[in-house]
This record gives sequence, C-alpha cells and structure tokens, in this order.
Amino acid sequence: MGSRSSSGSPVEVVTSAGKLSGEISDGLKVFRGVPFAAPPIGALRFKAPQPVEPWEGVRSATEFAASPMQPQGQLAAGPVNEDCLYLNIWAPLADGPHPVLVWIFGGGEIKGSPSDALYDGSNLAARGIVVVNLTYRLGSLGFLKVDHLLGNDYIGSGNNALLDIAAALDWVQAEISAFGGDPGRVTIAGESAGAKNTCSMLGLEAARGKFHGAIVESVRYESTFTPEQAEDNTATMLRALGIDPGNAEELLTVEAAELIAAEKALTTPAEPFLWRPVKDGIVFERTGLEAIRAGRAKEIRLLIGNNLHEYDLFAIAAPLTEDPTAKQMSYVDSQTVADQINTTYQQHFPQLSDSERRLRLMTSQEWWIPALRMVEAQDDIGGAVWMYRFDWAPANCKLPVRACHMMELPFVFGTYDSSVEGRYLSGDSTDRPALAKAMGDAWAAFISGRNPGDGLGIEWPCYGAEHRFVMVFNTALELLTDPESDERQLWDGYTLPTV
Repeated sequence: MGSRSSSGSPVEVVTSAGKLSGEISDGLKVFRGVPFAAPPIGALRFKAPQPVEPWEGVRSATEFAASPMQPQGQLAAGPVNEDCLYLNIWAPLADGPHPVLVWIFGGGEIKGSPSDALYDGSNLAARGIVVVNLTYRLGSLGFLKVDHLLGNDYIGSGNNALLDIAAALDWVQAEISAFGGDPGRVTIAGESAGAKNTCSMLGLEAARGKFHGAIVESVRYESTFTPEQAEDNTATMLRALGIDPGNAEELLTVEAAELIAAEKALTTPAEPFLWRPVKDGIVFERTGLEAIRAGRAKEIRLLIGNNLHEYDLFAIAAPLTEDPTAKQMSYVDSQTVADQINTTYQQHFPQLSDSERRLRLMTSQEWWIPALRMVEAQDDIGGAVWMYRFDWAPANCKLPVRACHMMELPFVFGTYDSSVEGRYLSGDSTDRPALAKAMGDAWAAFISGRNPGDGLGIEWPCYGAEHRFVMVFNTALELLTDPESDERQLWDGYTLPTV
C-alpha cells in the first residue's frame, strides 16, 4: 500500500468561493492547495483567520501549497510561506455521502506539513473515506499573544493556530458535500502536537458541533499558558527580536523569516516547546481533558492510544543518563513529586536497567498516563471511547528504536514504503503490509461510525473501568484487559497540574 500515481485526468468541483480543478488519481478525486481562509499576511498577521476571497474562473488545485513557516530542514515538505492556510482532499470517485477524516499534523507546534508524503490520504480514501489534510500557523505566527500590546483587533492571537483548525472545520461543514463528503460524519485526528490540537478542539467553542469523532494518537500532557505566562513569552520574543514593547507594531512588519530565526534561537533542549495554547477564557477555556470531564465530549466518539516505547525516539538525541527531573517530566509540577516517582519506579522495577527504567517512566508519564486520564474521563461520563496500543518494532530500522513516537503513522496511512519517514522508521519487516491493512481498516471503521473492531473482524469493546480493554497492534493483534495494571496504579495518586 503506497503512494498512488496521478493519471492527470481533470475533475472539477464548485465551492462557494469558486470552481476548483483537481485530478483523478487511481480511482480517487484529489485536490491540493485548496484555500480555506484568506492568506494571514500583511494586515492579517496575528489576526484570527478570515474568509476566503472568491475567485473568477477555474482555480487549479493540483499542486500542494507552501508549508507553514518553520526552520528549514525540519518536517516541511517543499517551500515554506506565511501564506499557508490551505488543505488537501482525497475523495472516492463513487457518489457519497462518505464519512470524512480531517487530519491535523504534528511537530511540536513549530514544524510539520500536510503535504508530507507520510500523510498521503490515498489509502484511507480508497476505503470509502474523504480525507482532508489541513494546515495551520505554527510558532509565533500561530501562538504569539499580542492583543495586550496591539489592541482588541488581535483578541485570541495566542490561539490563532487553533482558530485556523476551527476555520478549516467550518470549511468542511460548508463545502465537503461537494466532494462527496458527509458533514454529519466528521472525525478529526492527529498525532503528537496534532493530537494535542485535536484535544483542544474538544474545548474550543469555535469548533463545537463541527465534528463527531476524534482520534488521538500519542498525545502528551496538554500544557497551556495562562494569559500572564503567554505575555511573558511575548516579552521574551520581543527581546530576541530587539523590539521595544512600546513599538510592538513592528511585529507586523518584521520579516517572517526573522520571527522564525528568533524562535529557533529561543528553543533549546531544555526548552523544546516554546508555544502553547492560551487559556484566555475568551477563545480557549478548557483543555481536552477538562472538556471531557465537563461532559462536553459525551456525544463525540473517541479512539485514543499511544506507542509502547514512545520515548525511544527522543532518547536518541537526549539519552537519559540520570533520573528525569521535574523540568523533563511534563506530567509533574515539582521536583519533590519527580523524586517520589523516580523512587517508586526504582522500587517497583528492580529488574530493569537504569536506562530501561527511565525510558519506561518517561513514556508512561508523557504519553500513556495522559491518554489513560482522557479515556477514563470519557468512560466516567458515559461516552464511547476505545483504546489502543502500538507495540510493533521494526527490523533493520535506521534508528535504534522499538515502538517509538511516530512509528504508527506509516501504518495508519499505509505510507511505510512511499514516504521518507515511513521507510526510515519501519525498516524492511515483511509483516508491514498486514499491519498497515489492520490499522487502516480499524481506523476506517471508526471514521465510518462503526466499532473499530469491525474493520479487524474481531471484537473490540469500548474501554470501561470494569475491564479496561486495550487493542494491541503488533505482528498479531491482541485484545488485553488492563495491561500493566500494577504500573497504572502507581500513578493513581498523581493528578495533572492545572497548566
């Protein structure tokens, strides 16, 4: 299951802004570089996304648009540009209405691209799904709070990335039926920062009612800024740019490349995540977990999980030579708690080497426990939620990793051979096609509004406090009951910090 070649046959669709010309690719309608909001440039920099300007004639939609601004050599596919609010569509040729998947890429809120071949929607679309792959503003362009300096026209600027995603969901509601999609069956999904942004949509009023399911892959703790913290972050950026706060309007004219350079200079191994949504009480009031606990997601079907050895990927660049500190552990808010957790893991896992124990602890506190908290909260309010775990480890991989962060993506999209990341991560294991088929079929069943187990031909019950069912994706599929229950209970006494 790889990338699908284009036949070049044209296909046209009429939207409310004008006519688009895409192309036929192996039985699919494919549209690339479709605008869902006005270019956020010039006077619109740092402002909420604005409606698309209509166009005359037929607009070509056969080429990907530029990736959002980010440091060169990151995850961007092709050129980068501040003018980036576009989406891509893969749709079956058959008449719909088909269920819709809206994919939100990850990359720590500073990098990534929807045009990356890793996220090619062909294989999922071939299962009868309209796949939409969107862009949003990254870094300071998506998260810099400036309303306190520039006035009310910039209210919500600290959450512009989230508002971009919500604007794309508005576009889907208004336009996707023209592409054969069903606006009443929309699932949003993402991995890593994309998963965090997926969760944020649960608590964002602007996105409410615009999707009906959510797939959350490897979400880390949903850290946010208070308005005061976000304003401190803005002050740091101004200093890095050499701009006096009294002349903050210079932010509107500084070259975008200068903004990215300043961000890069401020991003260090000790401070890798400079950007967070702002809980401003206006645009963004609740994290995904808080929204679930408040009952706002009860009618939204959830599929949530993580990979068995998430931290392996990060340990390549930053080996854990000492026990993790509170600064390294997103899930805790004091060194005292970090010391307690380290001691608990030492006592509970005496058979593990120091390195393996630390890897296990970091994977659990960064990904598994946050995922569990969300799953448990959805079950507590009576909502439907399924949980998975990805355990598969590659053979002859170019990286010294097991089932690490990102590893599931080439199998969800079936791009293990057709994308650079897929080939790099998955090695040459002969069981890759079967694993990709299983994950693609399960995800497609969920997106279609069915039990994900229907795609696998096996029973996959919802997660519940009584049995805690988890589907494990590996060389063979396995439905487990409360896996690693003893380790899970180690965390029962710890709660998420408030920010």
